[in-house]
Amino acid sequence: MQPQVTIVIPTHQRPKYLARALSYYAQTDFPVLVADSSPEACAGSRSLAGLGNVVYRHMPGVAFLEKVRSIMPLVATPCMAFCADDDFTVPRAAKACAEFLMANPDHASCQGQYVMALPSAAGVELEAGYPANFQVRVDADDPAQRLRQLFSPYVQNFYAVHRTSTWRAFYALETEKIPHYCVLELLGAMLAAILGKHRVLPLFYSVRDRFLDEDRKNPLRRENIDIVQADPAHALEYETFLASLAGRLSAQTGCTEQTARREVETALDLFIQGTLRANPRKPFHKKLPKYAGRLLDLVSGGRRKAAAQREAARQRAEDFQRFFSGFDAAAGAELASIVQRITAFAAPTPLQASTREQP
Repeated sequence: MQPQVTIVIPTHQRPKYLARALSYYAQTDFPVLVADSSPEACAGSRSLAGLGNVVYRHMPGVAFLEKVRSIMPLVATPCMAFCADDDFTVPRAAKACAEFLMANPDHASCQGQYVMALPSAAGVELEAGYPANFQVRVDADDPAQRLRQLFSPYVQNFYAVHRTSTWRAFYALETEKIPHYCVLELLGAMLAAILGKHRVLPLFYSVRDRFLDEDRKNPLRRENIDIVQADPAHALEYETFLASLAGRLSAQTGCTEQTARREVETALDLFIQGTLRANPRKPFHKKLPKYAGRLLDLVSGGRRKAAAQREAARQRAEDFQRFFSGFDAAAGAELASIVQRITAFAAPTPLQASTREQP
């Protein structure tokens, strides 16, 4: 049977992460496309030809959107999944998601449950990723209602298995006018909801490497749609975002552009109020216990804090065991294999630790 899903890995100046990812996917028959914008080609790029399922494209200096757009014609499968170069999408789960989409033409995307991995000197700490994933229901027949469901609650689905046609539609939009990464991710999620339903299957889907050195100071990575919506300097970007989604919603449902814009804005308000502003800053009096704890740490020489950290780690471990016990025995072996790869991975150099690529 021909593979139904292609794994797409965008990368930039992270050759060791890329090598780790490709060694993982070498065990599958999935087509793997690599879009590398590093100044120099990956040192092992010639050897990639020996991996029959890998196509490597070196495009030095090409921006994220353009390099991915340029490899879209190479995707020959009906489904595709983006994967960060430091993450692991479980092949068995990706195959199950693609099969689900093939059997359910009213669905546009599908994913399972995520595990977050935080490597440290003591080993790899694991915890459930996106706990709200269990509550996700984007299954209405009406595309406008699906937009509202998408944010009740919102869980990112950029790394889900999508129909390839969805990403082709995404790259046909004027995405070059949307420089903010968070806004691009939101555009993709909302477009997918307009085009079809989204399902979260009860399976172990992915491990995300929780690196702690993201480029948080870059406003294009940090600022979200609420900033873009409110700042006149970003008026063109916001209008492009809104018009792109409204146009697709209007075409999908037959409603007027004005009605479609109102539906998109209603969904955006749900996202801003329910996700971006869900945890407002605490007033000073509610921070007093934290400051009291810091004072006790000074008095105790840090013993209280260390004990609290140990207890928190123990609780997280128990919580994770409860979460992961819901999966089958094969999932345990899949997770163990991934953890072994993360553990064996050398401590990243500054070049390795540059920010992972995603819109």
